[in-house]
Amino acid sequence: MVFADILRGLHVLVVEDEPLIALDIKDILENSDVSVVGPAARVSEALALLAQNRPDAAVLDVRLQADTTTFPVADWLREQGIPFLFQTSDPDLIGPTYAEVPVLRKPFQAEQLLAKLWISWRRPRIRRMRLSPRPQQCSTHDILRSKARRRRTDS
Repeated sequence: MVFADILRGLHVLVVEDEPLIALDIKDILENSDVSVVGPAARVSEALALLAQNRPDAAVLDVRLQADTTTFPVADWLREQGIPFLFQTSDPDLIGPTYAEVPVLRKPFQAEQLLAKLWISWRRPRIRRMRLSPRPQQCSTHDILRSKARRRRTDS
């Protein structure tokens, strides 16, 4: 797997209420040497795990049993600066509030999960790089003008 080496050593929270899907996600991640936090089947379980652990990223099923969503978990992760992705069979459930969050559509293959996880984990780092101050760019005209000033002050 291409992403296995890149993701090795990460700690990832998994929130999924379907036991077989949760086990599948856990196996995919652990086979890539990713440490799994959870899986949690309810929002309360996920928040309790987050109180004890600080994962590097998270995989959240959008809709859990009893028509609850993982949006409270997503909000907490966002406040803490922890990247996450949504997995769902119905992407329409995700509103514009989470437009920038990667979405993994069910059913999915192992490589798709790892790719989306990498995208969600890398995105904050790329954003920080873009926000860092850039060196001031100078045009050729600015450089020549600066040289002319130095010549005048030197003479």
